[in-house]
Amino acid sequence: MTLWGEDLPGIDTFNYRLIGFKKQPVDHFVRPFYLVAEQDEVYTNSNNFCLLNKPRHTIPNEWIQELFKVYKNQPKAMFLFHVELTHGYINKVNIADENLVEFLSTMNETGELDKTILMMMSDHGARFSALRATIQGKYEERLPYFGIYLPERFKKTYPNAYGNFKSNIDKLTTPFDIHATLHDIAEYDGEKDVDISDTREISLFDKIPEERLCPHAGIDAHWCACLKWKYIEKTNSKVHKAAQAFVDFVNSMTSKFSDMCEVLELKTIEESQTYEPNQELLRFKQSTIVNNRDRPEFDDDMKTEIFYQITLVKSPNNGSYETTVKYCEKMDKYIVSADEISRTNKY
Repeated sequence: MTLWGEDLPGIDTFNYRLIGFKKQPVDHFVRPFYLVAEQDEVYTNSNNFCLLNKPRHTIPNEWIQELFKVYKNQPKAMFLFHVELTHGYINKVNIADENLVEFLSTMNETGELDKTILMMMSDHGARFSALRATIQGKYEERLPYFGIYLPERFKKTYPNAYGNFKSNIDKLTTPFDIHATLHDIAEYDGEKDVDISDTREISLFDKIPEERLCPHAGIDAHWCACLKWKYIEKTNSKVHKAAQAFVDFVNSMTSKFSDMCEVLELKTIEESQTYEPNQELLRFKQSTIVNNRDRPEFDDDMKTEIFYQITLVKSPNNGSYETTVKYCEKMDKYIVSADEISRTNKY
């Protein structure tokens, strides 16, 4: 499937530019193809995930294989993704199994895997399906899949980096660490000393300290999978106040669009949990600026803070949400952050 050099209807492929970049960051990109394909009724009206006689999930894999042929003896980096089979309903992911096996087998048989670092990942787990309403789904939203293949040549050339990589399997890692790892892949200059209080990203080729916690990695309480939440009665007055604070927060965000948006009301509280920072977390202090934003200090003042994680339904649209609200006892105030909200059913 060659797109560059061909005339695509309605689009000048060579003059097509990625919006937002002064200098084009890539040599080839698949967006022109989808701009044309999505205009075709065969694509938009298809319920079987096909484009004519081709399964649509095979297209990114074909791109990768063709680029390996065209640039056989040149260094290259590729980033492609497919969301159609899994974004709203994870049970259809098995449709891609056979093609994925074929793709990996071909890469292995042609020897491309001998000189390739291959990453397979997801940006999040189940979000809107019935699975999301389970504990498993809740963790999968926060712990997306990540797998990496390192060729034997890498293991022999960089034994320390590979040893660190294996030791990090059971450590707390984030996509920011993948970003740091990609920098190392582009230009590796040896193992670095890691100060978890002074960096949000750590290369997977460096040794990640076991004591690393969510605050070190810049992960808010809502998204942290390491915290020990305790169930609390939905009828608890503080739970209800926290839920109402969330509803009020959303209404405040949409108030400027009152001609288009309904005023939302709390309909039901489905589930509620609470968490109080433990002593290990309280000992962590951080006052550095990470990623151009101040990270909070975790000190004794946090003893007066309690987190409530609530699953609720709002009317009139029956929107289901999971949110984490922080209660400050000193000020008797409930604090809601737009960064700590999960919409758990479809819009």
